[in-house]
Amino acid sequence: LSHVEIAVNSVTGQKSVTEKNLVTSDEYENLDDHEPTEEIEDKYAEIIEFAYRVLGTVSKRYDSGALADYVAELYLEAGTEKWGNEYDVVYGGGFLKTRAPYDLSAGETTYADLLSLLPFNNRIVLCKISGSNLKSRLIENTNSSYHGAVKDGFSTADIQSNGIYYVVVDTYTAQYRSNNLTIVEYYDESTYARDLLADAIEAGKLGSSGGTTQK
Repeated sequence: LSHVEIAVNSVTGQKSVTEKNLVTSDEYENLDDHEPTEEIEDKYAEIIEFAYRVLGTVSKRYDSGALADYVAELYLEAGTEKWGNEYDVVYGGGFLKTRAPYDLSAGETTYADLLSLLPFNNRIVLCKISGSNLKSRLIENTNSSYHGAVKDGFSTADIQSNGIYYVVVDTYTAQYRSNNLTIVEYYDESTYARDLLADAIEAGKLGSSGGTTQK
């Protein structure tokens, strides 16, 4: 652990280091418990336990792009299941970019692993969009961080520029004004991309047993 104390002159704004040192792992093991830290750990014990519970086993490594592609499929699947009887959902995805460590490793996976990859609480939403914007802003977007999945049997060649289409994205994509999306309905209060991915792993969809490995 690194430790540093910095003094700031409130008048001039000048900063100076007053103390700095490193705490080795051997020293750390022998330190007394810090009561305020213990209180915080106790307060969040249930959340910590949930975060580090093993969800399942991932049978192969997914790089950032492949994982985002799969999440886009999960958006489409979840949206079709929730809204398919009322709306013709043709697309799932949008701006999907993982964070460090970027790739999902093979092996046992916890919710904390997914939280590192997909940390943002962007709610999942059903939106409507014109055909021209569906093609240019979503399906044919050249930004490498845009990933999408279209429903089976849907041909992009048949998209009508003035037609209205229904898509499932998250609030980050929906609220980016240039995408020209109109939010129709929210999926729920607290399901995010990582939650759909966690459910898929728990169901064995990315493991060597209990489901098939997605490509």
